[in-house]
Amino acid sequence: MLPGLRTEHITIGSKYHIVLLTALTPVGEETCELHQFMYTNIPLINALRGLLTLFGKAFIGQDLDIVKKQQEGLNGDHPSLLLLGDADVQALWYYKLKKDYLEAQANDMPFTNRIPEKTLRWQS
Repeated sequence: MLPGLRTEHITIGSKYHIVLLTALTPVGEETCELHQFMYTNIPLINALRGLLTLFGKAFIGQDLDIVKKQQEGLNGDHPSLLLLGDADVQALWYYKLKKDYLEAQANDMPFTNRIPEKTLRWQS
């Protein structure tokens, strides 16, 4: 099972928190919907919610543009994609699973998910 949820917990000092939930929901063979939810106890952010929603959509739009460009680059004969570090683990898992699945299909063997379950944690 591929990960479809990502949570982020940002702590500012010991008093303030921002929690983000990002969910990717497959809706077809090559498409998915992205939903992002935010909770915070920072009064100013809550007061500026409408304005921040616009910035959030622009920020997510930048991420989606990068993913589209990566996908275009992977469609060539010799795709190369530089994936590094903890932030790219989910993408690395995806390409590993895809490779193993295609090999299993080509060899008429059952597919086995060889990626162990793991909770990802990192700081930036």
